[in-house]
Amino acid sequence: LDEVAASSPPTQLSLTAYSTTAFKVLNLTNDFAAVRTAVEGLTPLRYTAIGAGLVLGSDSLVSDPLVRPSSFKTVILMTDGQHNTGPSPAITVATAVARGQTVHTITFSAEANQSLMRQVAHATQGGIHIHADGAADLAAAFRAIARTLSVTLVE
Repeated sequence: LDEVAASSPPTQLSLTAYSTTAFKVLNLTNDFAAVRTAVEGLTPLRYTAIGAGLVLGSDSLVSDPLVRPSSFKTVILMTDGQHNTGPSPAITVATAVARGQTVHTITFSAEANQSLMRQVAHATQGGIHIHADGAADLAAAFRAIARTLSVTLVE
């Protein structure tokens, strides 16, 4: 978040979580403190509806109240597990592709399906997959992705 907060023009973030299904935590916002607080309040549950999370996250980039139609749209999809309920992200990534969105994926446990997440990222223009072995690697993965976010300045 610190890396993104330093970008110009200001970046907006939304937060979607998933378990048995996906749910919106925050609409697009530039209030990074609210994002931090919301993330700290999340707890892992039993199921992993990655595909549903991907679609709902993609929806934020086209329908949230603060959406900027001409901005670059990027979904960062993070998982610590195997997709095990709802539609597969290998199928739902087509929604992001059709909307011109880039999907970057991050996995961070030995149980995570790195192959599937790599497939999802590579289905989109410029999507990358990073696996993190620990907390430091996870922070580095988010920094690396934040540095790839496109900025276009028109004068």
